Amino acid sequence: MSWLNTKVPPLVVLGLVALAMIVLAPGFPRLEAAPLVRGIIALAMFVGGVAMVVTAIRTFRRAKTTANPIRLDAASALVTHGIFAYSRNPMYAGMALFLIALAVALASPAALVGVAIFVGYITQFQIRPEEAMLREKFGEAYARYCAAVRRWV
Repeated sequence: MSWLNTKVPPLVVLGLVALAMIVLAPGFPRLEAAPLVRGIIALAMFVGGVAMVVTAIRTFRRAKTTANPIRLDAASALVTHGIFAYSRNPMYAGMALFLIALAVALASPAALVGVAIFVGYITQFQIRPEEAMLREKFGEAYARYCAAVRRWV
C-alpha cells in the first residue's frame, strides 16, 4: 500500500478519525466522570496539542523550510532545535494529543482506538516516507538526529 505514502494530508486523516470517534463513541460504554473535570482535562490536552502544532510550524518558518507534509521535496533545512529537540514529529504528536482530548471529552475509552489508528496510519504512510526522504537528503546529520530524538515523544 505504498501508493498511500504522503498522499492523504495529515489534517484530513485527523478530521476523518475525529469524525469516526464522534459518530461511533455513543455506541460504546462511557466513563462516569464529572463533566466539568472531564472538560477541563480535555481542554488542557487540546490546548497542549494546538500549542505543539503551532510551535512546530513557527520553528519551520523561522528555519525557512516547508511545514507542508505532502511536499517533502521542498524541505530545505533539517530542523533539530526548539520543540524538534524533544520530538521528531511534534505536529503529529500534537494531533494525537488533540484526539486523546476528544476521547476524554466524549468520555469514551473505546474512542482511544481512533488515536491508535491515527498514530499507526501516520507512522506508516507519512512519517516513514518523510524519514526516508530526510535520510536521503540530509544523510549522517539526520541519522544522528534520529539517534538522539524519539519519533513521537
